[in-house]
Amino acid sequence: MLSIVNCESAGDYPLYAGKLAQERAVEASGIPFTIARTTQFHEFAAQMWRAGTRGPLHFIPRMRTRPVAVREVGARLVDLAEAGPEGRAEDFGGPREESLVDMARRYARASGAGRFVIPVGLRGAFGRAQRDGSLLPGPGALHGTETFDEWLGRVHRER
Repeated sequence: MLSIVNCESAGDYPLYAGKLAQERAVEASGIPFTIARTTQFHEFAAQMWRAGTRGPLHFIPRMRTRPVAVREVGARLVDLAEAGPEGRAEDFGGPREESLVDMARRYARASGAGRFVIPVGLRGAFGRAQRDGSLLPGPGALHGTETFDEWLGRVHRER
């Protein structure tokens, strides 16, 4: 089961609460399982860019993240599936910590969008978790190799 690193730290934010409930259901099922938690994918910056658009402005949450390449997550899921059930696998994240606001700005430059990015701090447990690093993988995590900038360059070359 694919889940999100430290989803229990996000309070009652629906996506994260849903992932945590899904994990608990899998654990209680009695069926052998593997739960694979990952950080946000590189594509998250573009997703937040689109979701935060209001006219010429883009409101992007202040968030510390360690984005990971979706193809590396796919390879990790294949490896875990081939290895058989192991319960909770090591968390998996990208090679380095990034600021979502900075990622959105770099995405805008690379895509030629050139609009204004306005950093915002979300309230509540989810906003705190975004800002304080609670959603980052811990010391025992595994890490992919493709950085956000490498991904950005590759994606824009392929277009």
